[in-house]
Amino acid sequence: MANDNEIYSGAKKSGANQNSGQSVPKEFIEDDFQVPTQIIELASAGILYPSGQKTATIKYMTADAEDILYSAELIQSGKVLEIVLQEGVIDAGGLSVDDMLSGDRNQLLIELRKTGLGSEYYPGKMKCPSCKEEHEPMVNLDDIKVKKILEAPDNDGFFEVILPVTKKKLKFRFLNGQDEKYLSKASASNKNVPGAKNKVKYTKLVTERHIRQIMEIDGNRDKGYIKKFVGIMPLKDSAFLREYIKKMEPGVDTTVTIECDKCGHVYDSEISLNPIKLFYPNAETED
Repeated sequence: MANDNEIYSGAKKSGANQNSGQSVPKEFIEDDFQVPTQIIELASAGILYPSGQKTATIKYMTADAEDILYSAELIQSGKVLEIVLQEGVIDAGGLSVDDMLSGDRNQLLIELRKTGLGSEYYPGKMKCPSCKEEHEPMVNLDDIKVKKILEAPDNDGFFEVILPVTKKKLKFRFLNGQDEKYLSKASASNKNVPGAKNKVKYTKLVTERHIRQIMEIDGNRDKGYIKKFVGIMPLKDSAFLREYIKKMEPGVDTTVTIECDKCGHVYDSEISLNPIKLFYPNAETED
């Protein structure tokens, strides 16, 4: 079987051979190829960036991106999607992908996925609220809407909320790429469950997220104080804060309209944008 160089060389020769009766399209014999690009309006609208950057230009995923996706070294390191994002975003006005808000990063990853693998996405098995049967719907990623910021932050880029149980007034910020890297490392550092006899391990991602995002409690910005409060925060306050931030954060709205293929019932449901299912659609994952 001919290798890639031989095939390419053969194509050039056949294109140059006037007696062959065939001609190779010009774009396949030029040395300089132009990869298609697309300008994306960021969900954050640049409100929280010093430069006010409102857009990012991405390039379509190519065979090079496939090399990244299936690199054993990158898969083992857990850095695959980070590299896909870094390689895919070619212009963000000097804004690095590490400094982008998580919501903008997720938006760009979805757009990149669409350029390489299309818009058909299977989020996994779901239960129809009408017939109660499990089905596996197909979601069109083009139908996922961009979610803008609901209100402007203060001069420090923070948002304010009062917790329902403790009545503490918090100021918080949204996570960015650097925070994601920190939390990824934290997830690999399991802690022992207090009082467990067999040293049961668990991750402290919820509290670590709170500590990263909470910037002030009743005017106090001391991180030691914030960490101590997070450790004794009532569950209702914690759940409320997570949901409130989720509602406020710019990014993508994962609520889509789904039709049950068992009974035809149409309903709205929030779907999971699983990175593995997004970029490895044929991979088997646990639902």
